[in-house]
Amino acid sequence: MTLQLTYKLAEKCSNNQAEQLAIVKALEKLQDFRHLKERQRYAAIHTDSKITLDATANPRNHQNLVEQIREGVRRLEKDNWTIHFTWVKAHNDDFGNELADQLAKKAANSGEVETAYSKIPKSVVIKEIRDEGELEWQKEWNVSTKGEITKTFFPVIGDRKSKKLQMNIKLSTVLTGHGTLRAYYHRFKIINDAACVCKLGPQTTDHLIWECEKLRKQRETLKNRIRKAGGDWPLYNSDLANKHTKWFQMFVNSINFDNL
Repeated sequence: MTLQLTYKLAEKCSNNQAEQLAIVKALEKLQDFRHLKERQRYAAIHTDSKITLDATANPRNHQNLVEQIREGVRRLEKDNWTIHFTWVKAHNDDFGNELADQLAKKAANSGEVETAYSKIPKSVVIKEIRDEGELEWQKEWNVSTKGEITKTFFPVIGDRKSKKLQMNIKLSTVLTGHGTLRAYYHRFKIINDAACVCKLGPQTTDHLIWECEKLRKQRETLKNRIRKAGGDWPLYNSDLANKHTKWFQMFVNSINFDNL
C-alpha cells in the first residue's frame, strides 16, 4: 500500500522547512497504524536532506520543526515503534525520492492545497531586513555628492560588500582619491600645483590609471592581463574593481607614490 500525502508551506518558508515538515507529517501518519503488532512497528524515514538529519542530531538545535520531529519520534517510541532515519541521494533515480519531488512540485503549484505551515525562518527575516537596509543605503549612495571617485569603482553597494579587497594605503588612495595624490593636496592648499610629475595633467586617480606616463609599463601589463582574461580595454573603473580585481590591485600596488 502506498500513501501519498500532500502539504504546502507558506511562500517564504525555506526548502529545509519543507523537508522537515514532510518528516513531521510522516511521523504523525504512523500513529494511524496502531493496529499493527509490536514486531511490525518499524518505520524507515528516507530523506535527501543531510541538513535535516544533522539538525535533528544536534541537541543545540531547537528550531520548531526539528523539535516536532524529535517529539514525533519520542511519541512513537513510547508506543513501541522503531524509527530509523537514512539519507538518500537526490535525483538518483530513487523511486520514493522522485515521487516526493513530484508531489512537492504539484503542491507548490496548486491553489487547492491548504498551507500546512507558515512560520518563516529567522534567517529569511534577517535577510529581508538586510536587503531593505541595503536598498535604502543604495538610494542614499546614488544621490550622495560625496565619495564620487569611490562611486566610479563601486556604484553598487552590494558589489563592494561582496568584494574581498586586500586593503592598504595605496589602494585606499586610488579608490577614494584621498591621500598622497597631488590633486588632493592641492585641493587643501598643501601644495601649489596639482600637476603630476609626468606633466600630462593633474594627478588624480583617473590620471594614474589611464594617462600617467610614469606608469606606462604597469598600465600595459594590466591591459595585457585583462585582455588575456577575455576582458575589454579600455573599460570602466567599476570593471577594474569588480571583474579584474586581482590585476587591478597588482597595478595599484606597483605604484611608487614617492616618485610621483
